[in-house]
Amino acid sequence: MYYKDVAAMFKKGMTKQQILDYYVKELGVHALQIPPKKVFI
Repeated sequence: MYYKDVAAMFKKGMTKQQILDYYVKELGVHALQIPPKKVFI
């Protein structure tokens, strides 16, 4: 979902940390959580 946005931010010269800081500011610390893995049986 955010791949295009992140790619654009890198193209603008933002660092990985700046991008992470941006998403934490916009979405809170939940932006850093890894989504749960789905297990198919």
